[in-house]
Amino acid sequence: MEYSYLKKDIIGIVKESTAKIGYSNNKMHLYYPLASLNRLTESDFDEEKMSEALKEFALSKEMLEMSKEPILISNKGERFCITVPAEMVTYIYKEIEDSPFLLELLKVIQKHDVSFEKIVAVFNKFSDSVVINEMENSDFDFLLYFGNGVPDDYRYCFKLEGEHIIYHRFSSKDYEMLGMD
Repeated sequence: MEYSYLKKDIIGIVKESTAKIGYSNNKMHLYYPLASLNRLTESDFDEEKMSEALKEFALSKEMLEMSKEPILISNKGERFCITVPAEMVTYIYKEIEDSPFLLELLKVIQKHDVSFEKIVAVFNKFSDSVVINEMENSDFDFLLYFGNGVPDDYRYCFKLEGEHIIYHRFSSKDYEMLGMD
């Protein structure tokens, strides 16, 4: 079973959260549907097998390097909760480098004079391979991502709401599965 995408996703969510709302020495609860976990782990498990696999992942050397306390796994049906212990949140916050792109994007989005043009400018500052798609029949107005996967391979969906912009970031695998194109 492949764990690197799941580990990357957990770290990405913790980093995004601390960049948005600030660091807090508390555990974090991350919720995943079974289908997303199967994509992130390149598996095709049912609930029971996924639960077993995640418990193995929680005790893996690469996860325990970030915290003596392992992540906790629980589920209700196909909805899984990964509880990231406070010690691991602190490790991720302090020891894993922030994404300069994400920090700059969040700085622009959080201002009252935000515009789609300013968001595109942030993307263009970090790559000359930016893909921009207008989204029809969707909860979002625009999709932006880096065509070459650098500095990241997430899909950023934006919704213009008056003077504010709402965004959601999807892994490329989850975005594909959602079929929002």
